Order: sequence, then structure tokens, then C-alpha cells
Amino acid sequence: MVDFELYRIFVTVANEKNLTKASKLLNISQPAVTKRIKNLEDAIDVRLFERSRKGMVLTSEGEKLFRKINEAVFLLENAENMFKDAREINIGTRAMIFSRLFSPYILKFYEKYPEMKININYVKPSELKKDLLEQKIDIGIYSKRDEDLNDPNIGFIKLGEITDVFFVNSRYYKEMNKEFSKEDIKKETVYLSDPSSKRALNIIKCLKYSEEEKKNIKYIRNTVMLEILKFENGIGAISKEFIEKELADGTYNILKTNFSLPKEEYGVYYNKKNKFKELSNLIKMLEKEFNNNKKW
Repeated sequence: MVDFELYRIFVTVANEKNLTKASKLLNISQPAVTKRIKNLEDAIDVRLFERSRKGMVLTSEGEKLFRKINEAVFLLENAENMFKDAREINIGTRAMIFSRLFSPYILKFYEKYPEMKININYVKPSELKKDLLEQKIDIGIYSKRDEDLNDPNIGFIKLGEITDVFFVNSRYYKEMNKEFSKEDIKKETVYLSDPSSKRALNIIKCLKYSEEEKKNIKYIRNTVMLEILKFENGIGAISKEFIEKELADGTYNILKTNFSLPKEEYGVYYNKKNKFKELSNLIKMLEKEFNNNKKW
């Protein structure tokens, strides 16, 4: 789980291009800034900065990360500064499901309940139940997994459904020009986000991968997958709702298959024993809006 504070520090250093200036703005020591940048690089396994005479210069991977999170960090930091005395609500999720499906709702939360302070923590699906029960997070936004609901203290609010698909870049799509069977796909390099994710487990079960065939699967973060598959001739698996923009502009195409992957529910998990005013208001709001199939 990557601490959101590390992303905040990364964005500050990227904007200032200078560790001393960034440390003053963040009100922490320069060695602490350096250490936390290293912690972020280790967590996501990417080199983010190069030192030069001009200061801290983003690497190409650092540029990609900055473009994707700069606006989100700005919005959340501003909102956080508005409500310094508010009780915090910690949301556990993954980057794609938050940015593509849930982030537009954050401002609605603030509009209706301005006393809220919300922190975003990126949590692996396998850690969700444990973090909820230990109250490290207050709610989690994920695909529905029955094994996470076998505890009477865990509640779930359905937000909608997502459809998993296989996708390729437009160039590779034209080259292949055929309908793929399950056997065809198992012979190709397939990129998945996390071995413990509902998507990965569903695909392995649906296609009946053997242990030998699993060697063709590569596990990689969704955000990195989207960058790699712009250029490489591989097959990615992702929720269609995550790439609607890229499908519309022609960057990617959904792979033609003679079968379909099952739809899955996604929604909000919460610990029923974890109760305070702001969290209760948020849960009630979600239940009212989504259970009545309303849109904000």
C-alpha cells in the first residue's frame, strides 16, 4: 500500500525541481524528502528523478506518473486544507478504480458534507479485509469478492457493474484481424494487474490456464500496462470502463473473442463497527444515491 503522502511529496519536488525548496514547502527536512522519494521509487519499482545542474529532473517514467496524479493531488490537497479540523475518512482502493470510476464523486462528498477530510490509500485487494477490520481504512472501493464478505462485520454497498475485456493497441488489432478463442489467448503474452485481483482469478478460471500456460501471464500495474501496450504487441486485460476514453480516441481496441468474460459488481466495503458521524453520513449518502440508481 503506497502512502498518499509519498505522492504529495513527489508532486512537490517535481514542481519545485529543488529538494531544498520542496522541503521548506512541505515543512520536513531535506533528508526526509530524499528518503520518502526513495520509498516511493521502491514501492512502485520506478526511477522518478535524475539529479542535474538544473536540479531534480523527472525521468520519462517520472513524467508519466506526474501527468497522471498531479491534478488529483492538487484537488485533494486543496480540499484537505479547507477542512483541517475535520475527522478524517480513509479510503482504500486501487489507482484505476478510484481515478476512472470514483474520483468524480469526491467533490460531491465535500459539497454535501464540507466537514469531511478524505485520504486516499492504495490498497491491494488481498489486504482489504484485514485493513478494514484493523480500521487502517474506513471504506474500500473494489470489485465484490465473496471471501471478503464472510465476516459479519464487513458490509458492502453495490455501486455498479464492470465488464472485463481483453484489449490491444490499434496497430496490433489491425495486424491480427481475427477472432480469438480461449486457446489462442493462452498462447499470447497477457498482462494482468495483480494475481490476487478478482479479474485475474476470473480469467485464469474462465480460460482454464494450466500451470505451464500461466508462464505467459505478466503481472503489472494497470497504469504501467496502459503505457506499455501503446507500443508493444501484447494483450491486456482490464475493465472496459477504465479505458473508455482510450477506446473512443482509437488508442486501443477490444480484442475480438468467441467468448465473454463475466461481469462483476464493484462497490464500497465498510466495517460495520467503525462508526463516527462523517463516515456514517458518507455510508448513508452512498446507500441512498446508488441503491436508488441515481447519478450525481
